[in-house]
Amino acid sequence: MAEQISLYPVSDFMSRLPFVDRKLMLLVGLCGVLLLVHVMAHRPPPQVLLLNPAKTWVFVVGILEWQDQKSFPSFPKDERRDADLVDFFSHQGVPSDHIVYLQDQVATTEVIETEFEQFLTRPAPGDFVFVYYCGHGRRDGQDVRLISYDTTQSNKGWSVHGLIEAVGKHATEWQALVTADCCDSGSIVKEIEKLNSKIAIAGLTSTTETGNSTENWTFSEALLDALCGECWADVDGNKVVSLPELVQTVQKVMVLAEGQEALFAATAKFSMGINLATAFPKSTSRIGDFVSVKQKKILPLARITASSGSFLRLHFLGKARKLDVWLDPAEIDPAPEQPYRVGQNVLVEWQGSWYAASVLKVAGNGFFIHYTGYSVEWDEWIPPRRIRPIGEPLNIR
Repeated sequence: MAEQISLYPVSDFMSRLPFVDRKLMLLVGLCGVLLLVHVMAHRPPPQVLLLNPAKTWVFVVGILEWQDQKSFPSFPKDERRDADLVDFFSHQGVPSDHIVYLQDQVATTEVIETEFEQFLTRPAPGDFVFVYYCGHGRRDGQDVRLISYDTTQSNKGWSVHGLIEAVGKHATEWQALVTADCCDSGSIVKEIEKLNSKIAIAGLTSTTETGNSTENWTFSEALLDALCGECWADVDGNKVVSLPELVQTVQKVMVLAEGQEALFAATAKFSMGINLATAFPKSTSRIGDFVSVKQKKILPLARITASSGSFLRLHFLGKARKLDVWLDPAEIDPAPEQPYRVGQNVLVEWQGSWYAASVLKVAGNGFFIHYTGYSVEWDEWIPPRRIRPIGEPLNIR
């Protein structure tokens, strides 16, 4: 008979420890309660943001329910990450009058557009502006609409073209990062690619301009991981999480967990040298690894986020933290292997054409590749559908 494996929620962790370990944990709790709060509750740590809070501006629209419920099904509100993002910036010292948060019924088309236009007039030269949307997205001819609470056939929602155009009118002396977690959100990136070099704006989205996006919080969670300085977002191990590392973190996890291709683009004036957070050190070498639970293959991909004694804490990507479990290492497997190996020469599709490339990293369901003859700035995480073995009759550049 196959070995039966039980999943132990975080709340049951203490009951699994031997008596000696339990006494040790109590002593640790008395001597280092702040550390345990981070490990057990996994909340955003204090004072890790390297951006100047006084010069940071935040505009968040989070919509998980809609007036037209037949056309736009609601999303689960448990542990909503849009609220976590707002809490994070607030805890880092960003002034309350620098933060606009429009949630659910408040986020009508008129309110969003009016508040956004007023918001964009307030940042000063040298400031940093963070814009975020989560909800439904829908194509509307040549445009894409971010669905507002009161969207109807005549009231089509927040125009992506209008959003980027509005930012472009102001972002000549300050920088803006626009993010979105919804279907067709990659249209934000495509609009940014049309802008001139006098505007300092970048876009990061959960999917392509014609792609679906799941209801999971995977994209938004990855944003928070990088902003909070989680060690797995520190790609180069220099104890600082930079903007390029945030992009890599998001693109990697979206490929692995959701099979989605997160897009990023920035204008020439936008500074890619932004450092976002100090990074936490790893308590063990396995922290950040992607794994699956043995004999529980229907469960989503998990990441090891903490350790205590011989146990590892697993977080299922994009899911509520209350579902985290503690397991013995013998109860977990590495993420599934892929047919391409590190160092292998392959063909990679980019915007309809195939390019020679090499595989730099393999993780779960994704590949980090380098385009042959191009600079490392083009290196990216890609899903399996964009990679092919050498030898297929394709149009190679």
